[in-house]
Amino acid sequence: MRVSGARKGEAGVRTYMRQLFATRGHLAFLGLVFPQTWMYILSSGVVCSEQPFQLAFHAGMLGCLFVLALVGLCRRGAWSAVCDVAFAAPMVALPLAGLLPWMVQGPYALVLGALAGVGMGWCFAAWFYALCQVPLRNGFCYVLLGFSLGALGCLLFKMLIDLWLPLALMAGAALPVVSVAAVRLCLRLGTAGSGQECPAAPTAAASVGKIVVLVVQIVVYALVFGNGFVFSVLQDSIHASDHSAGIALLNYGLRALLPLVLMVWLAVQSGSHAATYEPVFKVLMLVGVFVLLGVWFIGGLDTLVSYALVSTARNMVLMLLFLTCLKLAAVTGRSPWFVYGVGRGAYELSVIAGIVGYAWLVRTFGFITLGADLVYLTALCVLAFLTSCFFATARSLGESEELAQVPAVEVPREASDHTALRLRYALNDREFQILMLFYRGNSKRRIAEQIGISENTVRWYLQQLYARMGIHSRDELLELVDGLE
Repeated sequence: MRVSGARKGEAGVRTYMRQLFATRGHLAFLGLVFPQTWMYILSSGVVCSEQPFQLAFHAGMLGCLFVLALVGLCRRGAWSAVCDVAFAAPMVALPLAGLLPWMVQGPYALVLGALAGVGMGWCFAAWFYALCQVPLRNGFCYVLLGFSLGALGCLLFKMLIDLWLPLALMAGAALPVVSVAAVRLCLRLGTAGSGQECPAAPTAAASVGKIVVLVVQIVVYALVFGNGFVFSVLQDSIHASDHSAGIALLNYGLRALLPLVLMVWLAVQSGSHAATYEPVFKVLMLVGVFVLLGVWFIGGLDTLVSYALVSTARNMVLMLLFLTCLKLAAVTGRSPWFVYGVGRGAYELSVIAGIVGYAWLVRTFGFITLGADLVYLTALCVLAFLTSCFFATARSLGESEELAQVPAVEVPREASDHTALRLRYALNDREFQILMLFYRGNSKRRIAEQIGISENTVRWYLQQLYARMGIHSRDELLELVDGLE
């Protein structure tokens, strides 16, 4: 029986993955890779490594995000192709400016950096908007896979820069264009909804406590880890970069592997045998921690691994910020522009404050460095903490799944005349579908299999419906529904 259950669990994971990328439109969500790869060109310093340029970029991104937040707060609407061209143009121009040194010097660099920051803020917000139009669990998987492949894209561009810099810069100029096209493809093929904004309505009972927890998480990611101070101290203490082949392979390999493992875990969680596989993942993660601790005792590898751990932790912060904002938008029903604008905007504000503050401390007191052992253990602890935050955020996805973003559902034919029931309790399509299937005698597991969601999600829906309707059993449900006919 255990073998049979395991096989069913594996089949469930395969089925889920096939559904995740069932159409070309879903594959377009991999376009999230392109803006992350473009960011490598900026952070590598091949265009401009001056601190004023970096500050101008983050300031431009901050301004764009806060404007989008205000737009999302005041009105709802989609963007036009004119916006795509206007915001993508400076992102295209920035890599090409690396071929013209005069464009990245003096005031030209500041203007170009600020405009490119505005474009990048728009680009990430557009992807967040698109991901808010799909079921929440799918959105999580797309983000995880996008960050994983994004790390490999950064490694590819590093190799291309080392091989021939002009070719790398021209390829980097094409990335924003491809990214915009991918977002448009998502919308046109109907995988992300229509071109009009339709954020999810709040779930039936999105408790204030859950919303507060999500907001606190965003604040921690943005203000505590996003300020750059902690990671600046750690990186300055390492005295290493990804210029060497060994560090680059380990760095981007770890950045690619961790989100991929988390995505597999998330896929397993969507199956009916999640409880069977979750201990296995916990053991594997614990083994990974002990392996990294063991590297601590191997001479010559501590610097190499420390750099990879710090880089992976910084990338993990951005990924968690993205995921938490997705979940917050789902449970509150607020505009994606507003949620991401405030969340990522706070992060960019903290980055600017961290850059300025750390530079002042360095000028005043000199470089702040830590011992190699302390750097290693701190980076490992931060990464372990962030990974545990992911598990905590993803564990309750079934309870906060976005209702309005679920594809259109088919209501049982025999239940199509219960109009009074729908009107009396303001049931949406998904709630009505689950209620009628349960009313017709289907078990929670059978309902989950029919409509493609987890059994825990079905159980959560029924709990909320029972509370709303003031009933406590299936018998009371039968009496209530029959009484309204």
